[in-house]
Amino acid sequence: MAVEEFSSKGFAAVRIDSIAARANANKQLIYYYFSSKSGLYDAVLDRLVDTYRPVWAAMREGTLDDMIRLRAGQARDGITWRRLLAWEGLEYWENRDSPVHREDIRKAAYDNQREVLEHAQQSGAFPADVDARFASLLLIFASLGPAAFPQITKLVTGLEPDDPAVADGVDQVIAALLARTSEDQRPSGPSQ
Repeated sequence: MAVEEFSSKGFAAVRIDSIAARANANKQLIYYYFSSKSGLYDAVLDRLVDTYRPVWAAMREGTLDDMIRLRAGQARDGITWRRLLAWEGLEYWENRDSPVHREDIRKAAYDNQREVLEHAQQSGAFPADVDARFASLLLIFASLGPAAFPQITKLVTGLEPDDPAVADGVDQVIAALLARTSEDQRPSGPSQ
């Protein structure tokens, strides 16, 4: 219940009373187990991080193509996660000096993606003159966009943001762009 509440309303608007009512649970027990709304939010993030940890580990061990394939699966299955991140991003501006919830774990996951891009650069599969941090950021934004801007997704594509065709379409474009950049990286000259 808490996952749905946080992903549909954002941290600031969620009330423990409504989570307790939806879960048919005692509000005091929620506070006993989680100490605060922030503690409950951390538990929600922990659950979502644990869900995606195997994907992030596989991404770290794979190639650029593997990363795109794994991200596509993650985008298709993760509308709740993406909505939660969108709310967190909107609320960030009000709490810029506060630490990001579970920053260390989440940063490590994003570092995995950047490292895959850097390895692809070293192998010549991705342009060496592109900053891997910003390429990684662009990939993240591409997968978050439909959840963060559902109305624009519908206006542009005619599809709802949770339609699997949206995630598939975004990832097909990313794969095509990455394939094009890797082709541009291949040495030119006479073929044998």
